[in-house]
Amino acid sequence: MNYYMKENDQHLQTARIAYQLARETLPRYAHAKSPHFFTFQQLGACALVRSILRISYRDMQSYLKDNEPLRRVLELRSVPDYSTLLRTEQKMQDSFDSIMDKLVTRLESLPVQTTSPAAWSGYGSYDRRY
Repeated sequence: MNYYMKENDQHLQTARIAYQLARETLPRYAHAKSPHFFTFQQLGACALVRSILRISYRDMQSYLKDNEPLRRVLELRSVPDYSTLLRTEQKMQDSFDSIMDKLVTRLESLPVQTTSPAAWSGYGSYDRRY
């Protein structure tokens, strides 16, 4: 197994945990009359993963397009637009930090699967405004 596969496995594990936390804490939909293309929980998990990976909204959209296993983990039938991801984080404003803290705590409690110096250093220093 090469380094890329280990890194991708960690991203999938992060996405699973983020999606689980989003389902536990966020409502299914942000508004009753929303279009229902995505659940608020799916979009919230995308926002959490984007913040952990420290990538831009457009890069997250591209990453989701290129990563079919990640879309399966998040149960996405299609890829949300970058502006949808931005608006989701704005709607999550009140709960984003507390959910992110829970995510970081769970990720830090996992055993480290790689010895690469670049692998997952600095969970606690996520930047929401990337």
